Amino acid sequence: MTPRAVLTLTLLTGLTLLVACEKSDAPAEGYGTTGTTGTTGTTGTTEAPVIVPRVMSGLMPWLWSSFKDGSPSALGEGIQNLHEVTGAALLDTPEDGALPELTPLDLRGLSISPEPEPDSARGIYVVNTFPCTLEQLEPILLDVDQAGLYDDLYEEYDREYTSNLSAYSEGQTDTLEWDAEASVSNLLISYTQQLQGGLRYLSDTEQGPALMSRVFMTEPAEFDSDATFDQLYVIDVFYERAPGEMIHVSGQWLDMDLGGGLDMENDTMIAGLVESVLDRDERTAELCEERGG
Repeated sequence: MTPRAVLTLTLLTGLTLLVACEKSDAPAEGYGTTGTTGTTGTTGTTEAPVIVPRVMSGLMPWLWSSFKDGSPSALGEGIQNLHEVTGAALLDTPEDGALPELTPLDLRGLSISPEPEPDSARGIYVVNTFPCTLEQLEPILLDVDQAGLYDDLYEEYDREYTSNLSAYSEGQTDTLEWDAEASVSNLLISYTQQLQGGLRYLSDTEQGPALMSRVFMTEPAEFDSDATFDQLYVIDVFYERAPGEMIHVSGQWLDMDLGGGLDMENDTMIAGLVESVLDRDERTAELCEERGG
């Protein structure tokens, strides 16, 4: 199997990362799928069906929460629901919209300090398509020199893998994890972030192979001004709707205030974040073309 998974926040936030977690066949607690998951006890295993949301307002938070522990079949159903609810089969122009806040339950098990307040982070989603294959995309996202690939995003970017890259690349595991420090500097702001990132590969969905990524800041970003960027949570899904036609669905929740009215209640700022996702996809398409199939 070829190496295998992005979040995008350029413009105002300027970061690109993925997060993966350890493989498990159990679904995220409190969520469901029409697939089955096992609960093992001394008497054996029982399977309980659960329900995967079918609307964006429930589906994107569910995918975020289920990223680590959701079974492949449950996540595959979630991706199929995404495909249907977004109209991805016929998508020819990007779409975006608002998402409800995450809850403390959605952040359980994550190493974040101080204790996060997810109801302060505004949610958005973006759906886009660009020319690329998963085989082209994955090594781009695994490249440790993200600052070299996306020099308009990062001033510096340092990544350290915290799980076995060789095992992932050889198909022995479907997840990969890392820690990263990213420094961003542009005309508006300069800051440094501590992040946890990674990737999850799904080999068999109704849409074929798919990649999921998740990223979050482990602590508030460090600014050289009075601006604040206290929380970031991102879930991304990638799959090909047809050979070479990548679908990218990104769900993002941010708690950021740059001052001067530029916060997550500002429509101009939201529009800038959406545009940054599209700019990142455009650059990724260029890299895919450069690297070929």
